[in-house]
Amino acid sequence: METRIIMKLTDFNGRMLGQLTDLNPVFDKQRVDKECADYILKTAQEDSPFSYPTLTATDWLSFTRTGNRADFEKKYFSRRKILGNFILAELIDGKGVFLDDILNGLASISTEVAWQLPAHNSYLRDTVQLALPDPSRPILDIFACETGALLSLGIFLLQDQLNAMSPFLAKNIQDLLDFRIVQPYLGQHFWWMGEGDEKMCNWTPWCTQNILLSVFLLPTSQKTRHQVVSKALYSLDCFLKDYGEDGCCDEGAQYYHHAGLALFACLDVLNKVSRGQMKEAYEDTKIRNIAQYIMNMHVKDRYYLNFSDCSPFASLAGVKEFCVGKAISDPLLMAFAHEQWELSSLQEKVLKEEINLAYRLLSLLCSKEIDSCTIPYKPNGDIFYKSVGILVSRDNNFTLAVKGGGNNDNHNHNDTGSLILYCKGQPMLIDIGVETYTRKTFSADRYEIWTMRSLYHNVVNFPSKEQKAGPSYQSSEVKVSLGDKSCSISMQLAKAYEQVDSYERVVIHHKNHSIEVLDTTSERGTLTVMTQLKPMIKGNSMTIGNLGRITFKNASKIKEEPIEITDPRLLATWNSPVYRVLVDFIDRLQWSITPLREQI
Repeated sequence: METRIIMKLTDFNGRMLGQLTDLNPVFDKQRVDKECADYILKTAQEDSPFSYPTLTATDWLSFTRTGNRADFEKKYFSRRKILGNFILAELIDGKGVFLDDILNGLASISTEVAWQLPAHNSYLRDTVQLALPDPSRPILDIFACETGALLSLGIFLLQDQLNAMSPFLAKNIQDLLDFRIVQPYLGQHFWWMGEGDEKMCNWTPWCTQNILLSVFLLPTSQKTRHQVVSKALYSLDCFLKDYGEDGCCDEGAQYYHHAGLALFACLDVLNKVSRGQMKEAYEDTKIRNIAQYIMNMHVKDRYYLNFSDCSPFASLAGVKEFCVGKAISDPLLMAFAHEQWELSSLQEKVLKEEINLAYRLLSLLCSKEIDSCTIPYKPNGDIFYKSVGILVSRDNNFTLAVKGGGNNDNHNHNDTGSLILYCKGQPMLIDIGVETYTRKTFSADRYEIWTMRSLYHNVVNFPSKEQKAGPSYQSSEVKVSLGDKSCSISMQLAKAYEQVDSYERVVIHHKNHSIEVLDTTSERGTLTVMTQLKPMIKGNSMTIGNLGRITFKNASKIKEEPIEITDPRLLATWNSPVYRVLVDFIDRLQWSITPLREQI
């Protein structure tokens, strides 16, 4: 079938004028894998009775006073994860054992002074956060919207049990959801809703999917539903305008789950409530490419290519990706999801750390179906994502990614021209990722953080000159060649810096042989090479573990320095220390990367 290109989702608005139906999720225990069900019950029994942690005013103030996000968020997310788990356990067990814990969770969250995070407590984009929330003016951030969907789905699934406990319980929560979710959504403009050419990010579909869930699970009027759908379609178009036709997520593989997958969650709700009026959206080239992006960024097992604020452990694919593959009739994506699902622990299969109850419910209800998938998965080959400037090239030894593009991505790092390299599925040249989020992470001081700077990415820097952030700091003259025997990319990188006349990088991947990099500059430069394993330097070459050897030509000095890792988020990925190798040269540096003989 020929793919139909759909320019705007708002084109569907005219089809949504009829009666919009309720969402009617049904929990069928027979569809749930027994191991998953038993795990949910076991963890709920261990947690019950649960004392929901208190969120105090001083917890709120901690962010503005110290910049610390983690302490408040640990309590905040713990409440929601536990409540979601108790709801699932009650659906599985059906004996009322967990209703008191559910009641306490609903009451605890309902009485929170506000649902947005302190780090998001502002009414205008990129403005200073207010120290405390204004309960009379709810803010819709990603987690206020998540909270609304959690409570809406909880009271919908357990309405009979909750009504038996009190006829006012569900009604009171519905009124609160109307005040904190529905009315702010329709009555105010939050930046993530989109306006004209303003740049959007994962917040747009992430918030929108949860708004849609709340509205179509609550007893809302047709007028309200049509207003919400119209606004949601506009927001999704604002989100899609920032994607190239190739579907590349400039926020990186980890944010695919909150961006691309959340887009499909929106489409799923809209399609269901309109009785199939959105089906054609699944045939759109860009939307299909957004879905398939995650396969192209996969390396092996748990490893992903991790530009921007991403960990190489971008979380294993599973039921969500499987269902998206099914929706767009892509057996390869379904097979990929199944292969990743097979690697997952029970905790990962039931999404134990996820606060989105709809995702957890879907994972349970489709667990048997994904288990039964027999489609073989064959990894994708090479690809160049022109919209973001990322080349991915593979052979029997190497998975290579080179980033052209520029330093104005969402969740940007100053890393234009940098490369990431895996050998036999193991990290050889690394992108360190991002530390635990603090106030500084999304502030004017972001690029004081070492992990964001080009000095700690696999690219050349110059004495007192490193890359800068912003739309004018980008590559130019990018040329790419894809082929069975070799892939290459060349680019001029001078514009990524201030006052650098010329810096050209050429990367050639000779398949099943070597990778050649040529850095040519107008002045003295220092190449950074980041590694997880301690490099063994001898003369003009170095070996990295038992993975590969890098040989430098025209290097004047090579030295390595350990970087101790203390941040919990980084330690979840990398051992401490990691290593930075600094290679000094004048004008021209050629380096050749070959696998060690035992890897060939």
